[in-house]
Amino acid sequence: MAWLNDIYQKTGIEVPFPIIADQNGNIARRYGMISNDIDTTKTVRNVFIIDDKGIVRAIFVYPMNVGRCIPEILRTIEALQTADKYNVSTPANWVKRKSSDTRNSTNI
Repeated sequence: MAWLNDIYQKTGIEVPFPIIADQNGNIARRYGMISNDIDTTKTVRNVFIIDDKGIVRAIFVYPMNVGRCIPEILRTIEALQTADKYNVSTPANWVKRKSSDTRNSTNI
């Protein structure tokens, strides 16, 4: 809760998604978020993309000293939504094309 309050105090932004307290690390261990080769108590940085049916669709795992890549996370969500909507597979490096940008993208 202190983490959420700190974000709000510094930015005025309320985090709009659920946060789970895991003081003893049980949840982190169940989801493979602790790499015993690196540390037995600290988690590696994980991102789970879970759809509206509760199905884990993608997992990103980053080392503790590397930040997450938000554009790649958003690209993956858009690719999953597009693949589901049109029953297609998106190719490597696929990005959702903006109406005015036709370079390096695929529009479905």
